Amino acid sequence: MRILIAGEWVPHGNARLYRRAFEQLSVQVAVVDSLEYYTISFSNRLLNLFLRQLIPFKASWGIQRYYGAGRFNSVVIERVSDYKPDLVFFVKPILVPPETVQSVKKMGALAFSWYPDDAMNPRTASPQFYKSIPFYDCHFTTKSYNVQNFLALGAKRARFLPHSIDSALYCPVSVSVEEAALGSDIVFVGTNYENERSDLLEALCREGFNIKVYGERWNKLSKKSCLRKRGCVQYRPAYLEDYCKVMSASKIALGLLAKVIPEQHTARTFEIPACGAFMLHERTDEAMSFFEEGKEAEFFGSFEELVEKIKYYLAHDAERRKIAEAGHRKATSEGFSYRSRAREILKIYEEINQ
Repeated sequence: MRILIAGEWVPHGNARLYRRAFEQLSVQVAVVDSLEYYTISFSNRLLNLFLRQLIPFKASWGIQRYYGAGRFNSVVIERVSDYKPDLVFFVKPILVPPETVQSVKKMGALAFSWYPDDAMNPRTASPQFYKSIPFYDCHFTTKSYNVQNFLALGAKRARFLPHSIDSALYCPVSVSVEEAALGSDIVFVGTNYENERSDLLEALCREGFNIKVYGERWNKLSKKSCLRKRGCVQYRPAYLEDYCKVMSASKIALGLLAKVIPEQHTARTFEIPACGAFMLHERTDEAMSFFEEGKEAEFFGSFEELVEKIKYYLAHDAERRKIAEAGHRKATSEGFSYRSRAREILKIYEEINQ
């Protein structure tokens, strides 16, 4: 079997990890890297800004016009013609119009899309993506609530495919005395893009907890912020090995979800326990279907419960470590691997071809 992956080819990105997973399942894989043809450069940002000024605000939502996107789509079609794949796996195909998907299918390949974000948020999608939805053979989404959205927009098939983990990238690591300072009693790694997230962490700060926060946009906090005043904000993200060190050096890692969308789990739902950290996650049925409460992770449904559990587990080291170890075993099990997810994708391919 042959698969062509089309999408952004970044180090340790989803496209690369899915390629390795497919190859582990004895599938031949070729790639078309969108970054060879367009990037979110200054000129492309300027073009999008111009379009948003030209077109009324609501109508401009989701407009993504990047120099080079046309060439990327042409190369995808050319590569399908030459490589003759059985399946084209589009990774977050924001800039793939219906014509490209139709051309792929006319040449005999199936077309699948994989979307890691909220596909119905027009700020992370595009009009051409919405128009192309009916032409794909199947859409895979990490957001369970998007399945019905896809079907309502004419999708032939839509499947919920949770986030995955690569245990070679996210794992417990030893930290030096100096690196131990990266951690804290409580740590959160993520972007500050909504008030609910910063408000919760500010409230924990005012409770007097020892906290560190990594990620982008935390410099937007008020100068009066408790997190700022107490030096909790690190003003930088933490990725891969750095992320693993932060997790390994911390006692409790928070799993916070977005509120602007009905997020039920996110990549950090698996990354935190994969690193061997004790995870205290917002309570959702979906997250609790992955990890057993009180045995493999802990969950909270209110600020009061969050504070209560933080105090309890900071005072009970052995119990906290036992849960963290069990969570690590669960997160790194085969069921959450990219290979397992790739196997599910191939199963849908086989069902369609029967």
